[in-house]
Amino acid sequence: MGSESKIEIHNFKDEEVAAQEEIWNIILGFTRTAVVKCAIELGIPDILENRESPMTLADLASELKCSQASLYRIMRFLIHCKVFQEKPVSEPCVGYTQTPLSRLLTRNGKHSMAVLVLVLES
Repeated sequence: MGSESKIEIHNFKDEEVAAQEEIWNIILGFTRTAVVKCAIELGIPDILENRESPMTLADLASELKCSQASLYRIMRFLIHCKVFQEKPVSEPCVGYTQTPLSRLLTRNGKHSMAVLVLVLES
């Protein structure tokens, strides 16, 4: 096999990997938007905005009247997307706090984009 054939095969594999990455971005793009919409509808950004200190999962689940296990999965995803952040509360407990991104998702924030997310995702 000549060097040109190896380069063509290598380029094809690079293109195929790039195409697969793009498909995953499309798939996860919908997921990301849906989870952010869920957080807005639950009022998570607003609840955290009104707190002066990080809020534990147990406290947040109690406030929302929802399952801690389900809320944990949602929060993990949103932390991964940098919508919220974790901060230590006490050993071994962590709490959730706002980020500049999540402040834009409060319903009545000065520069809120929550309505835009809700309208575009409906």
